[in-house]
Amino acid sequence: MKKRSCVIVASAILSGCLQSSGALQLGPDTYSLSVHAAPVRGEAGARKAALTEAAEFCQQKGKELMVNNITSGSRGSLPGDNIVLTFRCLRQGDSDLQRPDYSSTPDVVIEQR
Repeated sequence: MKKRSCVIVASAILSGCLQSSGALQLGPDTYSLSVHAAPVRGEAGARKAALTEAAEFCQQKGKELMVNNITSGSRGSLPGDNIVLTFRCLRQGDSDLQRPDYSSTPDVVIEQR
């Protein structure tokens, strides 16, 4: 019995914890979603959860997912990783639905005045 309890507790710890804000509307067909994952899941787990949830959200609307931006980092005092995803749900054939060209956001922007 004691061994079984240890297995259950270990499984719960290893499965990790995910928290999601759910899709929040920013404008017409544009949404934001924030997912926080426990350290055991890491950034990859948070990213996978965010993208999966966004894709399912758009699919329920009969639309396709178009990711605009993905940012990652930690959330204040909570251990683990946080992913913020900004995305659009677009109809098949929409002119804005095209192959994304991702690049990292620069740490420094220099403006010449």
